[in-house]
Amino acid sequence: MAACPLVSSGRRSHQSRCHPIGRSSTRIEELDALRGLVLAGILLVNIMAFASPYYGSGVIDPQFADV
Repeated sequence: MAACPLVSSGRRSHQSRCHPIGRSSTRIEELDALRGLVLAGILLVNIMAFASPYYGSGVIDPQFADV
């Protein structure tokens, strides 16, 4: 794999990006939206778990006992 071209100062410019020839640099927006929803769901479950007074006590939370 060839190295990325460098600017005259010897560092990459913040606007230049190296992409292999033949690869598209477009993002799949639907996949980004799906990832965002998954992260929001993980955050919601963690908020519910950490807000429980039973968290870390070793006792099963009665709210989630039948799940």
